[in-house]
Amino acid sequence: DVWAHPELFEVNGKGYPERMAGVPPDYFAKEGQLWGNPVYNWDAIAKSDYGWWLNRLKRAFDLYDYVRLDHFRGFESFWAVPEGEKAPAGKWIYGPGIKLFDRAYREFGPLPILAEDLGMITPAVRGLVAMCGFNGTDVMQFSDSDPMVSYVPPEGKVAYSGTHDNETLLSWAEKRYPDMPAEQAAKQLMEQLYGSSAEVVIMPLQDVLGLDNSARMNTPGTTGTNWQWQAKQTDFALRSKELARLTIKYDRS
Repeated sequence: DVWAHPELFEVNGKGYPERMAGVPPDYFAKEGQLWGNPVYNWDAIAKSDYGWWLNRLKRAFDLYDYVRLDHFRGFESFWAVPEGEKAPAGKWIYGPGIKLFDRAYREFGPLPILAEDLGMITPAVRGLVAMCGFNGTDVMQFSDSDPMVSYVPPEGKVAYSGTHDNETLLSWAEKRYPDMPAEQAAKQLMEQLYGSSAEVVIMPLQDVLGLDNSARMNTPGTTGTNWQWQAKQTDFALRSKELARLTIKYDRS
Protein backbone atom coordinates (compact mmCIF):
# COMPACT_ATOMS: atom_id res chain seq x y z
CA ASP A 1 0.00 0.00 0.00
CA VAL A 2 2.81 2.44 0.84
CA TRP A 3 4.59 1.58 -2.40
CA ALA A 4 1.43 2.12 -4.45
CA HIS A 5 0.21 5.25 -2.64
CA PRO A 6 3.11 6.94 -0.81
CA GLU A 7 1.19 10.22 -0.84
CA LEU A 8 -1.30 8.73 1.65
CA PHE A 9 1.36 7.94 4.26
CA GLU A 10 3.91 9.99 6.17
CA VAL A 11 7.02 9.04 4.19
CA ASN A 12 9.85 11.08 2.75
CA GLY A 13 10.84 11.36 -0.91
CA LYS A 14 12.69 8.04 -0.75
CA GLY A 15 9.75 6.21 0.76
CA TYR A 16 11.10 5.93 4.30
CA PRO A 17 8.79 6.67 7.28
CA GLU A 18 8.91 10.13 8.78
CA ARG A 19 6.71 9.05 11.67
CA MET A 20 5.95 5.47 12.64
CA ALA A 21 3.02 3.81 14.36
CA GLY A 22 3.15 2.35 17.83
CA VAL A 23 1.77 2.75 21.33
CA PRO A 24 3.09 4.37 24.51
CA PRO A 25 4.14 2.25 27.52
CA ASP A 26 1.26 0.16 28.84
CA TYR A 27 0.31 -3.12 30.52
CA PHE A 28 1.62 -5.22 27.63
CA ALA A 29 4.93 -3.44 27.05
CA LYS A 30 6.58 -1.22 29.67
CA GLU A 31 8.75 0.46 27.01
CA GLY A 32 5.86 0.92 24.62
CA GLN A 33 5.73 -0.56 21.15
CA LEU A 34 7.20 0.68 17.88
CA TRP A 35 5.77 -1.17 14.92
CA GLY A 36 7.93 0.33 12.18
CA ASN A 37 5.19 1.07 9.65
CA PRO A 38 4.47 4.68 8.64
CA VAL A 39 1.34 6.38 9.91
CA TYR A 40 -1.41 7.56 7.59
CA ASN A 41 -1.37 11.06 6.15
CA TRP A 42 -4.98 11.72 7.07
CA ASP A 43 -5.02 15.22 5.55
CA ALA A 44 -4.11 13.77 2.15
CA ILE A 45 -6.60 10.93 2.57
CA ALA A 46 -9.36 13.42 3.37
CA LYS A 47 -8.50 15.50 0.29
CA SER A 48 -8.94 12.37 -1.84
CA ASP A 49 -12.44 11.97 -0.31
CA TYR A 50 -11.24 8.83 1.52
CA GLY A 51 -11.13 6.92 -1.77
CA TRP A 52 -8.38 4.50 -0.70
CA TRP A 53 -10.26 3.61 2.48
CA LEU A 54 -13.54 3.19 0.63
CA ASN A 55 -11.91 0.76 -1.79
CA ARG A 56 -10.36 -1.14 1.10
CA LEU A 57 -13.65 -1.37 2.98
CA LYS A 58 -15.59 -2.41 -0.12
CA ARG A 59 -13.23 -5.31 -0.71
CA ALA A 60 -13.50 -6.39 2.91
CA PHE A 61 -17.30 -6.14 2.89
CA ASP A 62 -17.37 -8.30 -0.26
CA LEU A 63 -15.36 -11.00 1.53
CA TYR A 64 -16.75 -11.01 5.07
CA ASP A 65 -20.07 -10.73 6.91
CA TYR A 66 -18.47 -8.40 9.47
CA VAL A 67 -15.17 -6.53 9.41
CA ARG A 68 -13.22 -5.95 12.60
CA LEU A 69 -11.19 -2.76 12.69
CA ASP A 70 -8.17 -3.43 14.88
CA HIS A 71 -6.81 -0.57 17.02
CA PHE A 72 -10.03 1.34 16.53
CA ARG A 73 -8.83 4.08 18.88
CA GLY A 74 -6.44 5.16 16.10
CA PHE A 75 -9.37 6.61 14.21
CA GLU A 76 -9.86 9.06 17.08
CA SER A 77 -6.16 9.62 17.83
CA PHE A 78 -3.02 7.59 17.17
CA TRP A 79 0.49 7.39 18.61
CA ALA A 80 3.07 8.74 16.12
CA VAL A 81 6.80 8.27 16.77
CA PRO A 82 9.39 10.36 14.87
CA GLU A 83 11.81 8.32 12.75
CA GLY A 84 14.84 7.25 14.76
CA GLU A 85 13.13 7.64 18.13
CA LYS A 86 11.80 5.03 20.54
CA ALA A 87 8.12 4.53 21.35
CA PRO A 88 7.94 6.80 24.44
CA ALA A 89 9.04 9.77 22.28
CA GLY A 90 5.80 9.69 20.31
CA LYS A 91 2.71 11.81 20.75
CA TRP A 92 -1.03 11.52 20.16
CA ILE A 93 -2.27 12.88 16.81
CA TYR A 94 -5.94 13.28 15.93
CA GLY A 95 -7.31 10.80 13.42
CA PRO A 96 -10.23 11.29 11.02
CA GLY A 97 -12.91 10.67 13.64
CA ILE A 98 -16.49 10.39 12.46
CA LYS A 99 -15.76 11.93 9.03
CA LEU A 100 -14.38 8.69 7.58
CA PHE A 101 -17.34 6.65 8.75
CA ASP A 102 -19.88 9.25 7.64
CA ARG A 103 -18.34 9.05 4.17
CA ALA A 104 -18.38 5.24 4.26
CA TYR A 105 -22.03 5.26 5.36
CA ARG A 106 -22.97 7.44 2.41
CA GLU A 107 -21.20 4.96 0.15
CA PHE A 108 -22.34 1.63 1.64
CA GLY A 109 -25.21 2.28 4.02
CA PRO A 110 -25.13 0.62 7.47
CA LEU A 111 -21.57 -0.58 8.09
CA PRO A 112 -20.98 -4.20 9.21
CA ILE A 113 -18.03 -3.23 11.41
CA LEU A 114 -16.81 -4.45 14.79
CA ALA A 115 -14.60 -2.03 16.72
CA GLU A 116 -11.57 -3.37 18.60
CA ASP A 117 -11.70 -0.77 21.38
CA LEU A 118 -9.10 -2.18 23.76
CA GLY A 119 -6.10 -0.48 25.34
CA MET A 120 -5.95 3.16 26.42
CA ILE A 121 -9.58 4.00 25.73
CA THR A 122 -10.69 7.57 26.43
CA PRO A 123 -14.18 9.09 26.56
CA ALA A 124 -13.53 10.45 23.06
CA VAL A 125 -12.91 6.94 21.72
CA ARG A 126 -16.02 5.59 23.44
CA GLY A 127 -17.95 8.49 21.98
CA LEU A 128 -16.74 7.67 18.48
CA VAL A 129 -17.75 4.02 18.84
CA ALA A 130 -21.19 5.11 20.06
CA MET A 131 -21.67 7.66 17.27
CA CYS A 132 -20.81 5.01 14.69
CA GLY A 133 -23.14 2.48 16.29
CA PHE A 134 -20.48 -0.24 16.20
CA ASN A 135 -20.21 -3.12 18.64
CA GLY A 136 -17.10 -2.90 20.79
CA THR A 137 -14.85 -5.64 22.18
CA ASP A 138 -14.79 -7.37 25.55
CA VAL A 139 -12.14 -9.97 26.37
CA MET A 140 -12.96 -12.63 28.96
CA GLN A 141 -9.35 -12.72 30.18
CA PHE A 142 -9.64 -9.03 31.14
CA SER A 143 -12.88 -9.45 33.11
CA ASP A 144 -13.03 -7.52 36.38
CA SER A 145 -14.85 -10.42 38.04
CA ASP A 146 -14.00 -14.11 38.05
CA PRO A 147 -15.28 -15.38 34.68
CA MET A 148 -15.41 -18.91 36.06
CA VAL A 149 -18.16 -17.77 38.45
CA SER A 150 -19.97 -15.32 36.19
CA TYR A 151 -19.04 -13.60 32.95
CA VAL A 152 -21.23 -10.63 32.01
CA PRO A 153 -19.82 -8.62 29.09
CA PRO A 154 -21.01 -5.01 28.85
CA GLU A 155 -23.97 -4.32 26.60
CA GLY A 156 -23.02 -3.63 23.01
CA LYS A 157 -19.82 -5.66 23.15
CA VAL A 158 -18.72 -8.71 21.21
CA ALA A 159 -17.29 -11.22 23.70
CA TYR A 160 -13.93 -12.86 23.00
CA SER A 161 -12.15 -15.62 24.91
CA GLY A 162 -8.98 -13.79 23.85
CA THR A 163 -7.45 -11.99 20.89
CA HIS A 164 -4.29 -12.51 18.87
CA ASP A 165 -2.40 -10.60 21.58
CA ASN A 166 -3.45 -12.81 24.49
CA GLU A 167 -2.31 -16.11 25.85
CA THR A 168 -4.41 -19.02 24.64
CA LEU A 169 -7.36 -19.78 26.89
CA LEU A 170 -5.82 -23.09 27.96
CA SER A 171 -2.54 -21.57 29.13
CA TRP A 172 -4.28 -18.60 30.76
CA ALA A 173 -6.64 -20.94 32.63
CA GLU A 174 -3.71 -23.05 33.80
CA LYS A 175 -2.20 -19.98 35.51
CA ARG A 176 -5.47 -18.44 36.72
CA TYR A 177 -6.86 -21.68 38.17
CA PRO A 178 -3.84 -23.74 39.30
CA ASP A 179 -5.98 -26.06 41.43
CA MET A 180 -7.98 -27.26 38.42
CA PRO A 181 -6.86 -29.32 35.43
CA ALA A 182 -6.25 -26.74 32.70
CA GLU A 183 -8.41 -28.57 30.16
CA GLN A 184 -11.35 -28.64 32.57
CA ALA A 185 -10.93 -24.95 33.44
CA ALA A 186 -10.76 -23.94 29.79
CA LYS A 187 -13.85 -25.99 28.99
CA GLN A 188 -15.83 -24.34 31.78
CA LEU A 189 -14.73 -20.91 30.62
CA MET A 190 -15.92 -21.71 27.13
CA GLU A 191 -19.31 -22.60 28.62
CA GLN A 192 -19.41 -19.22 30.37
CA LEU A 193 -18.45 -17.43 27.16
CA TYR A 194 -21.08 -19.14 25.02
CA GLY A 195 -23.70 -18.82 27.75
CA SER A 196 -23.07 -15.11 28.26
CA SER A 197 -25.44 -12.30 27.35
CA ALA A 198 -23.24 -11.16 24.43
CA GLU A 199 -25.05 -11.17 21.10
CA VAL A 200 -21.89 -12.47 19.42
CA VAL A 201 -19.04 -14.54 20.87
CA ILE A 202 -15.71 -15.18 19.16
CA MET A 203 -12.91 -17.60 19.98
CA PRO A 204 -9.50 -17.64 18.30
CA LEU A 205 -8.89 -20.94 16.55
CA GLN A 206 -6.25 -21.87 19.11
CA ASP A 207 -8.93 -21.77 21.81
CA VAL A 208 -11.37 -23.77 19.71
CA LEU A 209 -8.67 -26.43 19.30
CA GLY A 210 -7.70 -26.35 22.98
CA LEU A 211 -4.04 -25.48 22.37
CA ASP A 212 -1.50 -24.05 24.80
CA ASN A 213 0.86 -21.08 24.38
CA SER A 214 3.05 -22.99 21.96
CA ALA A 215 0.34 -22.00 19.47
CA ARG A 216 0.11 -18.38 20.66
CA MET A 217 -0.29 -15.99 17.75
CA ASN A 218 1.47 -12.89 19.05
CA THR A 219 3.25 -11.57 22.13
CA PRO A 220 3.08 -7.75 22.05
CA GLY A 221 6.38 -5.91 22.10
CA THR A 222 8.39 -8.89 20.84
CA THR A 223 9.68 -10.08 17.47
CA GLY A 224 11.06 -13.29 16.07
CA THR A 225 8.44 -15.93 16.87
CA ASN A 226 5.11 -14.18 16.26
CA TRP A 227 2.58 -15.05 13.54
CA GLN A 228 4.14 -18.43 12.76
CA TRP A 229 1.51 -20.85 14.06
CA GLN A 230 -0.50 -22.79 11.51
CA ALA A 231 -3.51 -25.02 12.11
CA LYS A 232 -3.46 -28.62 10.98
CA GLN A 233 -6.40 -30.29 9.31
CA THR A 234 -6.23 -33.18 11.76
CA ASP A 235 -6.85 -30.79 14.66
CA PHE A 236 -10.38 -29.96 13.54
CA ALA A 237 -11.84 -33.45 13.77
CA LEU A 238 -10.92 -33.63 17.43
CA ARG A 239 -12.80 -30.46 18.40
CA SER A 240 -15.63 -30.08 15.91
CA LYS A 241 -18.11 -32.03 18.05
CA GLU A 242 -17.43 -29.88 21.09
CA LEU A 243 -17.81 -26.69 19.08
CA ALA A 244 -21.06 -27.98 17.58
CA ARG A 245 -22.34 -28.85 21.07
CA LEU A 246 -21.69 -25.34 22.37
CA THR A 247 -23.22 -23.76 19.29
CA ILE A 248 -26.42 -25.78 19.56
CA LYS A 249 -26.72 -25.61 23.36
CA TYR A 250 -26.50 -21.83 23.44
CA ASP A 251 -28.22 -21.19 20.10
CA ARG A 252 -25.14 -19.51 18.58
CA SER A 253 -25.90 -20.59 15.02
